[in-house]
This record gives sequence, structure tokens and C-alpha cells, in this order.
Amino acid sequence: MLMKTGPRRSFTYFVIITVALVLLSSFSSSLVSGNELRLGGHEGQYSSSVSSLPDHNENLVASETTSSLSVVISPNSSVIDVGQSVAIKVVNPSSNYTYLWYVNQVAQIPDQPKFNFTPSASGTYDIYVNVTNSTEHANSNTVTVTVYAALSVTISPGSERVYVGQTVNFKATVTGGTGKFNYQWYLNGTKTSAVASSYNFTPAGNATYYIYVIVNDNGTKNGVPSPPTAQSSTTQLIAFLKTYQVSFEETGLPTGTRWYINLTNGQSHSAILSVEQFNETNGTYYFYVASGNKIYSPSPSSGTFLVNGNPVTILITFTPVLYQVTFNETGLPPNTLWFVNISGYSPLSSNSSEIKSSLSNGTYTFSVSTVNKEYFPTPFSGSFRLNGKSNTINIEFSLYTYTVEFSESGLPLNTEWFLSITGVPPAYITNVSSSSFSQVISVNLPNGTYSYRLSSGIQTYGPYPASGNLTVSGTPVSIAVAFLRLYQITFVEVGLPIPSPNIKWFLNISDPQSFNSSTNTISFWVPNQTYSYYVATNDRWYIPSNSTKSGSITVSGSSVTGPEIIFNELLNVSFLQQRLPTGNTWYVNITGGGNYHSSNGTITFMEINGTYSYNVSSGNKLYRPIPYSGSFVPNKTAFPIRITFILVTYTITFSETGLTNGTFWSVSVNNDTKISTNGTIIYRLSNGSFEYSIQPIPGFSTDTYAGNLTVNGSSFVESISWTIVTYFINITQSGLTAGKRWSATLQGKTFNGIPVAVTLNSTSNSIVFKEPNGTYNYTINAPFGYTGTHMTGKVIINGKSAAAVAALVPPNFTLIGIVGAVAVALLAVALMLMIRRENRSFFVREGRYVKKGKYLKYKK
Repeated sequence: MLMKTGPRRSFTYFVIITVALVLLSSFSSSLVSGNELRLGGHEGQYSSSVSSLPDHNENLVASETTSSLSVVISPNSSVIDVGQSVAIKVVNPSSNYTYLWYVNQVAQIPDQPKFNFTPSASGTYDIYVNVTNSTEHANSNTVTVTVYAALSVTISPGSERVYVGQTVNFKATVTGGTGKFNYQWYLNGTKTSAVASSYNFTPAGNATYYIYVIVNDNGTKNGVPSPPTAQSSTTQLIAFLKTYQVSFEETGLPTGTRWYINLTNGQSHSAILSVEQFNETNGTYYFYVASGNKIYSPSPSSGTFLVNGNPVTILITFTPVLYQVTFNETGLPPNTLWFVNISGYSPLSSNSSEIKSSLSNGTYTFSVSTVNKEYFPTPFSGSFRLNGKSNTINIEFSLYTYTVEFSESGLPLNTEWFLSITGVPPAYITNVSSSSFSQVISVNLPNGTYSYRLSSGIQTYGPYPASGNLTVSGTPVSIAVAFLRLYQITFVEVGLPIPSPNIKWFLNISDPQSFNSSTNTISFWVPNQTYSYYVATNDRWYIPSNSTKSGSITVSGSSVTGPEIIFNELLNVSFLQQRLPTGNTWYVNITGGGNYHSSNGTITFMEINGTYSYNVSSGNKLYRPIPYSGSFVPNKTAFPIRITFILVTYTITFSETGLTNGTFWSVSVNNDTKISTNGTIIYRLSNGSFEYSIQPIPGFSTDTYAGNLTVNGSSFVESISWTIVTYFINITQSGLTAGKRWSATLQGKTFNGIPVAVTLNSTSNSIVFKEPNGTYNYTINAPFGYTGTHMTGKVIINGKSAAAVAALVPPNFTLIGIVGAVAVALLAVALMLMIRRENRSFFVREGRYVKKGKYLKYKK
């Protein structure tokens, strides 16, 4: 290693390493063993042993011996109650030994290898035995007997009286014993399911119950008997049903009258007071009530009552025994109000045929009436007697009638004539018929209005008028009838498919009379007169011709035949429409026929054969029919005639101005959007109101972007005018002297490609351009000598105005001079160089060059 010479530096390092050695030392212990052991304060040789005795775990037992004799007793420990005994035995006994037992160091008499220990008091007892043979003796191990007081049990409560259904809690109290007990409760000598120290018992019936408990002490060990038991004394529980007061209270009986209450459980009670009380247990009871005075009847006479933990009161009302009297009426119109007045009682009334009343025995008078004074009762008054049974009285109402007399004239002598009368509602008589060979027919009629019809027994005479109306109003009525000579009129029809049992045709005359026939002929008799007539049929497929369906005919002293009646067959005609919205009404008008309409798809009618013109229209003017008119011949045209309704629309033109050619614009009408790049958008719309909207276009604006259109039967143009939206470009300068003129030039293209080149002058600090969206370059033109920053730049207009700021610096003339001098010098140098180079080039071209002031020949 190379070191520079110079001052030395020394570094001393000292490292100390310390190693500690740990010495492990061990020592050995000597094992000491021996067989000498001192026990019980005696010296000698002892042995210890652990013995296993059957069914017991034994402790280590030390026994003193004088030789090899030893004895072991078992069980080693026992737990018993006073009253139990425990047998303690010598293990492997010998008959050659004598045994002396000790209990708590007190010797016991028996000399047996088995000692039955029966203690009389509780406590802990230590027991061992001393065994002796002819030469030796030894004490056994000591066993322990733990003795508890004798087992005893009592129960509470003692004898009790309770209600059926009332729960009693019995508790067992145990004295003595180990405390580990089992319980078993007994009811009437039979085990119950109760095995705890308490027992809840609810008697279900009215009886005496006997209850006791037996307790087993399961905590003893080795005792006899096992386990010890104790039985309590027997408790007597008497259960009886609880009763509640039942009160019957009567009203209505004369004082002192005895009345009776019988119950279905066999009880019977009677009283002469108004209240009878007795007690009953809970339950439902049926009762019957009666009175010793049979004139009175109880209400209720029977029933039930429920005893449910509370007193019960039943009210009985006695009323005199009543019998029913019934008045039955006949003859009155339905729902007519009538009355019965019974002496001593309020009037009775009814709209039905019966009036009933309940009365006690006795004799009564009555009278009968009605609100309808057209009727009178029979009987209208009288009396009746009730004697232990009901009674019925019949009342017949009859109408008051008046004589109505018809007198005839004009009939040949002894000619029979007839009268038929029909009541006009609300007349009470419906039909009355009578006839006579004399000139008078009389009938009796009640008040009312009636229609009547007269006829003759011979065909050539008839009454005029043959029918009419009459009114009876409290007085007799007389009507004179003239019979006239009659002549026959006959009408014959053609065209109907008759004879047929179901086809008839009818002829009505102005008499007025009506006739019908199932043949092709109708004949009738009338007096001299001119009659108008009208013809019809019940066959809907035929109608009478217009020329014969009505007319007039004159009878003048002889029979006549009417014009022939022509019936024309009707043929089906049907129209079927399509595309008209459901529920809209449409119409078919037939020239010379009917007018028909429908709100569904079909119009069907009938016409006789011929040529018909039709016109079709709709109530919904938004639709027009195709065809809307035409003609048909019922027996030649193919039906149905089909009509198609089409929606009537009009041209709605949206026309724009102001947009650049090729610009996309759009209109939405009722969510139908159309787009265009030319000046128009066209819709076909039906009559109605429509909402429209115009989509905004960047860079353009219009006066409205939404509105409503109303189409009302004609086309029209909706004009939209667009204008270009412009924004401000504000160019601001600083540094110019106030009033000094400067300018700015803006060049570029608008968003829609239009070129812009604008120059503006200003003597203030700003110049403002107004242009649409687009990209533009600006240039600031300052006065001579001025310089500055941001003199040029770019601005982009996209929906908002823009600004640019430039800072101008006044001119520095000294610097200009220096720059100018430098420029001149540079210009001079450049000039000289150019001249020198030019000269050299010249000499080179001439083959000469100058060296040290001499021209030398240039060699190539």
C-alpha cells in the first residue's frame, strides 16, 4: 500500500475475550430401606396391606398382630337411616375364632363373624372386631357407619273442603334421611303421575278424595331395608259443587196467585210471591213455568238459563190468555185498505184479506168499512162471542152498481143483437156480455169507464157506431144504437205465397175496423159511406206496392169489390264497410228508399226488385268512403257491396329559410321525426291538433322550437326562419399612447365553411369582432416602431365569446441606431467578402491569384 508521507496517525484496538467455564457437580444419595415401623405407640413388627373386598374400595388398613394373625371386616363405610340395619362381616371368617365387636370403643355382645348394627340414633359410628384364637388375637380394620335420623314425611294441607274444579296444591315435608328422596303420590290408593315434592290436584266431581305420599331415601348405602321408605298420613279432600242464586221474577199475576217453576233436573218450585229464589250449580237448565190461574199465560212459558259463576235472574210476564178472532174479507181489489172496529178496542186495518185480533173471553160488537167507497161490506156490523176458543168472521165486499141501458132502432123485428162490455182500467168489471131479441139490453155496472161493442144477428145489418166508450159515475146510463143496412166490400190480393198457415194480410178501414185473412180474399159488411183503407202483411219478405197499399172505396146501396192488392217480394241488400274505427257511425242513403246507419261493419235491409242509387257517408269526417255512391239491382247485384273508408289527410309543409345549403335539420310531429338537407319537410296529416318540435342546430337559432298545428280541411305551409348566431371576439392591447391608431385583422372560416377576412381600426384599447362559430387567426397591426407579445394568435368560437390580449412596447431609437450601425457594418463586411470572393473567383477564372501583392499563375 502506498501512503503519502506526513503526520502519522495511530489507532489502537484492544479486544478482550472472556470465557466462563461452568462446572457441573453431582452428588449421590444412599437409598435407606428397612422393615421396622412403629404404629399405635407399640413397638414391634407391622405389615401394611391393601385388600380388595367385593363391592367395596378399601383403605389401607394397619393391623396389630402378635404373630401372623390378621382380620379384615367390610363394608368399609355405610350410610343408613335410623330404623335401618347394616350387616358388617369378617372377610374369610373361621369357626375357630372368637369375635368381640366394638362400636365407638364400646364392646358389643354378639360373638359372631357377622355383626348386624341397628342404631337407634343418628350419628357417626366406628366399628371394628377383635379376633382371638387359642394363642393369638388381633384387631380388624375400623369401618364407619353414618346414621341419619329416621325418615318421616307429612303433607299439607290436611283435610280440606273445596269446590269442584278448584285446584289444591299438596306439599310433602320430609324430616330425617339423607336428603336424596324420591316421591310417589297416591290418590284413592292408586299411583298418580306426580313424583315431585308437591302435587296439584283438581277434583272433577262432587266426591271425597284420599291423598297420601310415599318417600324413598335413595341416599343410603348398605342398609336394610333398602331403600328406607316413609308414608305420610292420608289427607281427606271433600269436593263439592259451588252454587249460585237463581231468581225468577214474575209480573202480571193477581196478588196471591200461586205459580210454578219446574226444572228438567227434577226440581220443582212454587211461590205466591212475585220472586222465587233457589241455588244451582254451574250448568244449563231447562225450565217450564205455569200458573194456578189458567186465565193467565206466562211469557216465556219455557226456556233455558245458564249458571256460569254468577247469579241469574229470569223475568216472567203473565198475561191473560187470549183467543184469536179473524175477519176474512172477499171482493175487495188487491191492496185495498179496510177496517174493523171492535167495541172497546182501537180500530184495526189491513191491505190484505185478513184482520186478526187477540181477545180474552167475552162478547164483542164490531163494524166494517173500507176506504174504497165503491164497495160495501156484508155484514157491515154485528157481534161475536169468545168462549175458550178462536173465532172466524167472513166479510164480503160488493160493488155499488148502476143500470146501463142500450136501446136499438133499425133492426127487423125479433132480430137478435149482441153487446160486449170490457172495463177500462181502473174499472172493476173486466168483461160483460149480453144479447136480446127486443130493442133493449140492460146491464148493471159499477162506476168506471168501459168500452163496448155491438153486433147484429144478421149479416146485412150493423150498428153505427159499432163500438164506443161509456162512463158510469154514480147514476144510470142510457145509450141509443142505430142499426143500418150493410153492403159487402171484397178485396183480393196477388203476390203473397198463400194459402199458408203462417202468412196473413191485413186491411184496416177508417170505420175503424180491421180485417185479416190467410187466403187471398178479405170481405166485410159496411153501410153506405166512403172509406179509406190501408193494407199490410205479417210476412216480412213482402210489402204491398205503393199504388195499392192504401186508398179509398165508396159503398152506395150495393156491394163493391176493391182494387187488386199487389204484394211485392223483398230481397236482401247488404253493405259491408272496412277500416272505419270501431264505434263510428256510417250511413247508406237509398234514392227512393230508406236511410240506414250502423256502428258496426254491416248494414242490411230489404228492397223490392228494381234499380236503386245509393250514397255512403260517415259521421267521422276524418274518413271518406270509396266508393261513396253507386247503384244496385236487388236480384242481380252481388252482395255485400263493399265500402272502404280511408283517412282524409292534408299536406303540411315545413319550409325553412336561413340555413346553409346541405345543413341537416329535423321536425318531429307526434313523435314522428323527419330529417332534411333542403328547404322543406312534408307531412300528411288528418284533421286535428298536433304537437311539433324543431331540433336545435348549433350555430343557428329560430324564434320557436315547438308549437301546435291545427289541421282543418286544408293543406298549409308552416314557415321556419333561421338566423346565424354570432359571438364577440374581443382583442385588447396595452402600451399604446391614448388616441394612437392601431388595427387588427381576423381571418378564418365559419362553422359552415364561409371565409372571413376582416380588418378593424381603433384608437381605444380594444377592437371587437362579431362572428359565428368557427376558427379564426388574428394579427395586431401596431404603429411604426412598436413591438409586443401575442401580436398574432388563434381563437375558436364554439357557442361562446372569446378574447385575446396583446402587450405593445414603444420604439427604442438608440437601439435602433446601434442595430442600424451593426447592420451597416455587417453589410459592409458582407460586401467586402463578396467582393473578395468575386475577385478571387475572377482570378481563378483567369488562372491567376494574388500572393503577397503579386499575381501568380493559377495551376489547375
